[in-house]
Amino acid sequence: MKNLKYPILVILFSQAWLANAQLNYSTYTDIQNRFFVFDNGSKIQLEGLQPRSYQVGRTGLAYVDNMGIFKVYREGVKNTVNDNITTDYGVTDNLIYYKGGNSLSVIDGNEDKTLTRWVGEYAVGDSVVMYYDKIKNVLHAYYNGKTYELENNLANTTFTDFIAKDNIIAYTNFAHQLKVFYQGQTHVLETQPITALQVGRNMVAYLDINGQFKVWYNGESKTLDGFAPKSFIVGDNVMAYNAYDGNFKIFYKGEVSTVGFFEKEYTVKDNVVLYQDGNNWSNIFYKGNTTAVDNFYPQKLLIGYNSLAYINKANILRMFQAGEFYDVTSMINDLDNVEISYDVLRYKIGVNGYRFFKEGHDY
Repeated sequence: MKNLKYPILVILFSQAWLANAQLNYSTYTDIQNRFFVFDNGSKIQLEGLQPRSYQVGRTGLAYVDNMGIFKVYREGVKNTVNDNITTDYGVTDNLIYYKGGNSLSVIDGNEDKTLTRWVGEYAVGDSVVMYYDKIKNVLHAYYNGKTYELENNLANTTFTDFIAKDNIIAYTNFAHQLKVFYQGQTHVLETQPITALQVGRNMVAYLDINGQFKVWYNGESKTLDGFAPKSFIVGDNVMAYNAYDGNFKIFYKGEVSTVGFFEKEYTVKDNVVLYQDGNNWSNIFYKGNTTAVDNFYPQKLLIGYNSLAYINKANILRMFQAGEFYDVTSMINDLDNVEISYDVLRYKIGVNGYRFFKEGHDY
């Protein structure tokens, strides 16, 4: 990656490269303060000193080193992006973004693009960027190599529900219209104020002005209930909610299933739904299948993409990953030194013993 001309960057990795990428990144800093990356089974030293900060993504990692230099590691290569100007950055599935100054630029494949030299509000999802151009007073979206105009001639630059997540942009404009940008097209979902909104992959769930519970999924709108649910959480192609009538329900790929008449603890992240049933068992709903986890609901747990980790009553670190359960280790008794980076589990044994677990393999 070459040095950049502008101080804000979003890196979009090509779809061809992403399709071949391995979701095997994690990091650690050893007792000598050396910074390492775990990459597909290998442990590689990146820096001699602990970085100021770092973030791990699905296809690489980004960090600010000890001297304030912003760097990116992917495909086995470390590159310097910019020197001592990064004030904010983040990593998503497909994107790495960072901010410093007022300009917003994008690299898509081998092409550099300046999106705006004076950026206002902005938000970044896995494959979309939403940003307000303060010079032109225009709200834009960037997706798949193209820039789209969402709102123009803006006198009022205040937006609510300003969300870019996964592959969707959602926002409410000054006219109280709820709009969605999805796969290059803009859709108006509501023309009156909404009262709640959550966004996930291919999905927008919200309450309209009358309190009706609605979902917009993969381009189609549905009213799920005429009354607001007591709670709801949206993930990737999946949503769980406690309906107004006391039933716990799961919406998955356009269909609603009633799980049972109970109101217990639950959480949703990415592809994983974990919920406690009427008998107090914890269960996982994962890509259309439900599996019992344990006879209690863990109060401390980690969820990442296709994975879940917790410590059971026998003090064993247990992991669910892509439909399989693994007993990882009995050498730790809490999750303070455990981390999931997407589907890579990192745990620490002793002072400097870092181990990594993925797909049944311990490294």
